[in-house]
Amino acid sequence: MIIIDNGSTDGVEEVLQDYVGREDITIIHNSNIGHVRAANQALKLATEKYFMRLDGDDVLMSRALECLVKALESEPEVAYAFGDYITIDENDNLLDYCSGITHKSIAKIQNDELVMPRLGFKTYTTDQLHKEFAPHGAVTLIKADALRLKGFYDEKVKIGDGETLKSYFNESPIGYVSTPLFYYRRHSSNLTLNCENILY
Repeated sequence: MIIIDNGSTDGVEEVLQDYVGREDITIIHNSNIGHVRAANQALKLATEKYFMRLDGDDVLMSRALECLVKALESEPEVAYAFGDYITIDENDNLLDYCSGITHKSIAKIQNDELVMPRLGFKTYTTDQLHKEFAPHGAVTLIKADALRLKGFYDEKVKIGDGETLKSYFNESPIGYVSTPLFYYRRHSSNLTLNCENILY
């Protein structure tokens, strides 16, 4: 695991002290260089087959990595895989179940209750998907070497690095897991205040 403190001012340095010295964790402190440059910094250091960027206030569900790895390994040509997600507020209250393809709300969550859809794997090429489709920049499992061969993330793109993945792999099949795999936190100051705009 690679943890990048990208100029945080919320006391994360104190939290990270618990992880200093662990052989399986690399910690880097930056003066805010932007999330795309930080992602490239991590990709250069990564040694595993797969790579995922996870933002500091989003939360992976327990089986997320297992499901995404299965999706990637289901077909050798799949370049990256993603799933649906649930939005939460600043107090961890559940808000919406959102589609990973359209980024639109599938259902509202009331009283913390939601009927989870059946788990499934689907592969698409980009031209088969909805014209507004774009993958998540974060919480998308990518074949690391494939992304390196494309020249890493495009650092000219300040936000919405999912668009970089879409342009890089527009001819490759992609994996979609039709179940929620992470919690996406909505803040009052977010650049992305609804499901449709999570990538932009």
